[in-house]
Amino acid sequence: CAACAPERPRGGGTSLIVMTEAWEGEAISLPAGSIGAITGCSYGSGSVWVDPTRYVEKALEIDGSVAIRVDNELLGGDPAPGVKKSLRISYTLHEDRRAIADDGLWEVHEGYDVSGG
Repeated sequence: CAACAPERPRGGGTSLIVMTEAWEGEAISLPAGSIGAITGCSYGSGSVWVDPTRYVEKALEIDGSVAIRVDNELLGGDPAPGVKKSLRISYTLHEDRRAIADDGLWEVHEGYDVSGG
């Protein structure tokens, strides 16, 4: 997916990687300008984890926003039947947000929702 292409960090260095997590039945919703590139995804619990990157990439918009419900059906199946699972998404900051990180400032996504609703 075009929005998932690796990005070069500003000024050489390494890119800031952020991780968000939500439990089965909850949702991850990040506003436009949040995600630059997905660096990893995992879905499961305990010692049983799968890589749902291709399903998460389908929910990623070109503007860096994402909205996805943590659900077995949407993430390719149930890797650990009968156990509550979580979805973890690691990502670099979108170019719109990276200037803030490069300047050493921290930002809170006030519009982001990790809820069961």
